[in-house]
Amino acid sequence: MQKNTKINSTTESVSAKSSFKDALLFSSLRGVKKASKQELRFKEIENELLQKISLLEQELEDLKNGHSSYQNHVENHVNGHLQSLQSRIDACRRISKINARVLTDTHSAASTRYTVLAGAIVLGWVVIISEVIANHLYIFCFVSVFGLITFPRALPQESDPFQDLKISPLTPLKEIQSVESVDIPKKMKFGDSEYIETRLAHMQSRVEELSTDRFSALKLMREHFKESDTEKDYVIDDLMLLRFLYARDFNFEKSKLMLENHVKWRSINVPVPVNPVDIVKGLQSGLARRAGFSKFGEPIVLVQVKNFTVSDFESTDEFMRLCWFVLKLAVEELPPNLEKGLIFIDMDGFSLRRHFGPKAAKMIAAFVNVVQDQNPERLRKLVLFNTPGVFRFAWKVIKGLVDPNVQEKILFATDLSVLLDDMNPEDLNVEYGGTRDITYPIEDI
Repeated sequence: MQKNTKINSTTESVSAKSSFKDALLFSSLRGVKKASKQELRFKEIENELLQKISLLEQELEDLKNGHSSYQNHVENHVNGHLQSLQSRIDACRRISKINARVLTDTHSAASTRYTVLAGAIVLGWVVIISEVIANHLYIFCFVSVFGLITFPRALPQESDPFQDLKISPLTPLKEIQSVESVDIPKKMKFGDSEYIETRLAHMQSRVEELSTDRFSALKLMREHFKESDTEKDYVIDDLMLLRFLYARDFNFEKSKLMLENHVKWRSINVPVPVNPVDIVKGLQSGLARRAGFSKFGEPIVLVQVKNFTVSDFESTDEFMRLCWFVLKLAVEELPPNLEKGLIFIDMDGFSLRRHFGPKAAKMIAAFVNVVQDQNPERLRKLVLFNTPGVFRFAWKVIKGLVDPNVQEKILFATDLSVLLDDMNPEDLNVEYGGTRDITYPIEDI
């Protein structure tokens, strides 16, 4: 099947190249140079991606002959990459077709322009000769002025075939997810020198804005946790201390206890970073996925309850690790001068039988724990929408688990337009009232 697909792809590529070369013969010199460079670049990228696909296919074949315990997980991972690479190749080919259309339109416009120009020159000479002979030069002047005014308007206006697209033909392929959507690259990468420098400046400003009493509480927290930094793979800095202090209204004893419990919880449940292979069923279910960024650059996590199936998880601990993994990804996408993100929960498909049995209730409690107790002050807003009437019975139970400070950040939306308060229409999926017609990705989460 894959060999046939490659043969068809090669045939389409040869056909596209032939038509592309025919169009180049009639284009202007500038158009030829642009299109030639464009086509060569896409061909190089296509060959490179095909080589990667070949290597991944070989890797998949080798793994099939190896250990069987992780075979299904690895196959899903490799197949996801194969699909991603194939979609990028398709994007190259679509852009090449658009280039061919541009050259055809340019040739047509140039031909019409030259025809009009030649006709105007001939007409001008006829007028000059006739009027000189007749000695009526004033008519010649009138015709000349009239021609200068009307001639530019008679030329056809070149149409821009990219005006309805969000990319140009010169957009780097790595920035193209599809012809309809382009992600804006992040200016700073999590953990690089510029990110750290900006984060340190932000941390200093947060400390400087504290009142005397609150700064005293921060100093006590610094003193209590100063010797524990070297024992963990993460740093307890001032920003982390401040998040726990704000969560407990700067009560030192309560904040200290909360952070101590977090350190203990983390050492037991996630002593090392979560391996996606261990939660692959939960990731591929589409229960939680990244949904871009808010108008202010905050990462958004979308939770779709209809994709929540208890049987996808062997235990509550596995579900808890999924929650931790997704939220940690969101934290790493935060700009260095922001500390909070958003969670959108689509409650469509919720039922008490499927989603509020004994095992499901434990998983919901684990989700609440990860969000409010293990990641305090990371949430700016949590929006629930498409909420069925039966959820009010479940909410009476869940509400008792939620901290009052977190309850203030929870919004039950009766109108999807509320989502546009935080997201631009082009970033919000059409099913939620936006204009984005591409589903938020599940793979590579």
